[in-house]
Amino acid sequence: MTQEIDLAVLPAEEDDRHEYKSGRSPAQKIKTALPKTASGFWNSGGGIFVVGVDDNGQPDEGFEPEIGNESVRDWIDQIVHAVQPVARYDVATPKSEVGNVLVVRFHESAVLPHMAPDGRYYIRAGAHTVQAGHYLVEALRSRRGTTRPYLQTTLRPKPDVKGVIQLGIVSLSESAALDVEVALDPIPHLWTRP
Repeated sequence: MTQEIDLAVLPAEEDDRHEYKSGRSPAQKIKTALPKTASGFWNSGGGIFVVGVDDNGQPDEGFEPEIGNESVRDWIDQIVHAVQPVARYDVATPKSEVGNVLVVRFHESAVLPHMAPDGRYYIRAGAHTVQAGHYLVEALRSRRGTTRPYLQTTLRPKPDVKGVIQLGIVSLSESAALDVEVALDPIPHLWTRP
């Protein structure tokens, strides 16, 4: 996880960025709720899903590190990948005084909207995940591709091949980089002869 979650600073109640489930929640209940929550958070700018805390964000009985014969990470990956398209998320299992807590952080997405496996789109409305109406889904869809990708380029002589220059282009953001045109003006000094 890129940033560790400090369980002591979780908000005292769920909000538009935090959803809590008790460690006593059956795995099937979490498996049903998580794809809708993932859709809701990704369609609403991101958020954190925490299992193993009560409605006040306080650790309760914790969460088992395995579900049947699967690791929690594999189990979560299968559930989250049922949402289409999948965006960036992190999974962590920090320890609390009562056991492991499961934390899934959904990052802001640029590939909107995200559809849950039930064929519906969700958003966060305060502390709840609710189905998005047609108008809102179209508004989310219209935002797709409006952010520009952040591209980084580099030039270098190709090792062991005289006279060949390599150009590398990497997107540092989630936005798609389609039909990229590279203009080399002025020509970099690597391409000029002494």
